Amino acid sequence: MSRSLTRRGLLMLGAALPTLLRGMAAGAGEASKDQGIGGTGWTAGTDSDQGIGGTGIVGTVQRFGSIFVNGVRVGYSPDVPVWIDGTRTTASSLKIGHVVRVAVMMVAGRTVTRAIHVTSEVVGPVERVTASSLWILGQQVDIARLSRRSRIRPGDVIAVSGIRRPDGKIVASLIEARPDETHYLVRGLAVAKSGALLVGRLKVGPQSSRLAGRRVEMALARTPGGYKVLHLAAETPIPHSHVGGVLYETFVQRQGRRLKSGLGFALDDQNDGPKGIVRAFLDVRFDREGHVVSASRQERAGSQSPDQPGAPAQRASNPDDVPASPATGPQDGVNAPDRTDGSGTPMGSPGGLGAPGRMGGLRSSPAGSVKP
Repeated sequence: MSRSLTRRGLLMLGAALPTLLRGMAAGAGEASKDQGIGGTGWTAGTDSDQGIGGTGIVGTVQRFGSIFVNGVRVGYSPDVPVWIDGTRTTASSLKIGHVVRVAVMMVAGRTVTRAIHVTSEVVGPVERVTASSLWILGQQVDIARLSRRSRIRPGDVIAVSGIRRPDGKIVASLIEARPDETHYLVRGLAVAKSGALLVGRLKVGPQSSRLAGRRVEMALARTPGGYKVLHLAAETPIPHSHVGGVLYETFVQRQGRRLKSGLGFALDDQNDGPKGIVRAFLDVRFDREGHVVSASRQERAGSQSPDQPGAPAQRASNPDDVPASPATGPQDGVNAPDRTDGSGTPMGSPGGLGAPGRMGGLRSSPAGSVKP
């Protein structure tokens, strides 16, 4: 399949998501006859995937009151299971700026989910810091929109929530401290270059790998000679759920009549638009093997977070600009010290991630051998 995808119409997602989901359900019923291989790519929810099937959302938590992701209000029960980079926790650990992955369904006219997965784009030790960027495991991270970034120091082990630009840079929406013994994680586009498979500047495998051109997820551990890959696989759009379509938050850059996305593919677009890097929301459809079969830009998605240029000087509409409230706390991109580290331990307290001597003074509550 060509890497350039034909645009298949604009869906009015904000108000039209119920219609989209109803269409998904209908498509799922048809797809079930041929195991989801022909036509729509949608599949119905089953007991094996907890009844959550069909469509998903991947994007930044913009505000609470349920959670708002990509402009869509997603409801959940008080005891909804939450995983942060694979570790089970509770909804109280969710923070503005987290990037979440949810499978959604319509219940009584409401968009709801039965599980929330928080996924960091990179977790590991800081290698270098400048005024607007930092580097972790060969990944460049744009931190210009975060306050308190001066508290991040080389050697700090942190988790970065953020969205990739077409050039591979991660635009950070939240930075959190992690224990030194944490397994390191990287998510991103695997590119065949210079005889090797790279994610950012991190070499992860041979150039001939079947993962070339796909987003991957990997776990790593430090070794005397660099890093050892513990796990490397194609990224699952929504963990523990089969979905035929996902509403993704990403960045796009116009190249003539094509839009190059931060997801690793381009789509045709005959409209005129800005040539710089802008935030966008794409409805992406997959086949059962996880390959992209179509994508279209959603002009009305992200109504709570208008398109923002990806240049370092731009501030995020959310999470940085959401007014503080008792429910969310200060929104500065690096969590305030009165929040917890996800284990229930207050940040800054003995044993907490923000305790004295950890993170070089950064206050945080707001996987053969390879080398970067």
